[in-house]
Amino acid sequence: MNADRIMNLDAERAVLGAIVYNNDLLCDANLKPDDFYNKEHGTIFSLMQKLYKENKTIDVVVLLEYLKGTSATTYISDLMHSSGYLSNIKSHVEIVKEKSRMRKLWNVLLKSMKAAEQSDESTKDILKILDELQIDENDTEILSDKDIFNLTVSSVESNQKRGGGILGIPTGFADLDDAINGLQDKKLYIAAGRPGMGKSAFAVNVQQNISNKRGAYFSLEMSEEELGIRRIALISNTNATQLERGNLDNDMWQHVMKTGPIFYDGKGLTCTKQGMSVNEIKQLCKKIILQGGLDYLIIDHIGILDMRGMGNTIREQVTNVCIELKRMAKEFNIPVVALSQLSRECETRPNKRPLLKDLKESGGIEENADVVLLFYRDEYYNKDTDDKNAIEVNVAKQRGGRTGTIKLHWQPEYQKIGNLERWRS
Repeated sequence: MNADRIMNLDAERAVLGAIVYNNDLLCDANLKPDDFYNKEHGTIFSLMQKLYKENKTIDVVVLLEYLKGTSATTYISDLMHSSGYLSNIKSHVEIVKEKSRMRKLWNVLLKSMKAAEQSDESTKDILKILDELQIDENDTEILSDKDIFNLTVSSVESNQKRGGGILGIPTGFADLDDAINGLQDKKLYIAAGRPGMGKSAFAVNVQQNISNKRGAYFSLEMSEEELGIRRIALISNTNATQLERGNLDNDMWQHVMKTGPIFYDGKGLTCTKQGMSVNEIKQLCKKIILQGGLDYLIIDHIGILDMRGMGNTIREQVTNVCIELKRMAKEFNIPVVALSQLSRECETRPNKRPLLKDLKESGGIEENADVVLLFYRDEYYNKDTDDKNAIEVNVAKQRGGRTGTIKLHWQPEYQKIGNLERWRS
């Protein structure tokens, strides 16, 4: 037996054929070109990755054009007959991956046996060869204290060169950024509040404030038109209700149309499909990353995600969703902002300001979040309050950071949130 016999060409063709039939299945193909036994198959897969990243269609004609003059062209026609098992691509990918692991294992064992036959090779040398059997598919890296120190110092030096400012993506709200250090990579942020407290408006304003970043906004509740109305209103200072109804005079229309270039220059991405699961969102994020990268993720909101299969109780489901969102933040190296509803319990108290315990199924959310922001508008409950047009944002939890409340200025007619102190001055 030799490594050349450890392969499954049918599985390799099935994977490539499925991708030709449905390009988005490339996101499910967690493979590298050298995982394919057939070198031409590896060449085709590498080209598919390149085309997908460039947002170009992958089909037989395109592949033939790019691979013209190479031996890989003789294998492309076979792909037309290898797309009959689209729903089983994950199994086919695992077969290809497992055969690749087995070939690597065989080659290392063969190398160690040859070394054992050499009289000048010590046991220690042979064991070093066997150490190459690192078949952990996650490529988990174990860091020494020295590595930790060097990485940390490098990070501090990098921050110093940037001027010692906030570490993450600025939200556009100075006091909040000062409190939470911006939206930082690998962290899960929960923005929670009762309806009408401004959490969705906050998310839309953040998306607009950082429109120079390539981020994804998943709105499971509002339509694309509703989101568009909110963003145009806050940019142009146009009354959102008048804008929605089309009650605009010529001057207002001019203000609205001036927002066009701002949208055209923006890098943000929006999805308003209802009933999505966290796994569907993860797969779409993988596609976005392959096609140009991803700087942040916003989800509005946790409570209306499809949680089937995530647990037997609502508490289990919410906990598992939050665990997966935290994993996504770390895996994609981005900040994840997830909105959440609060229970009605806070409205039964004389002081209706929310507490961490008011988070629906709070155990799972609070435990997995790095930062929890609780939104409250006193004017909503007390019409005579001195805090008119203000949103309180309580940094109720911050892992490794300070907590406390900051205030933002709220202009409901424009769906616009700003820095309160700057507005007053």
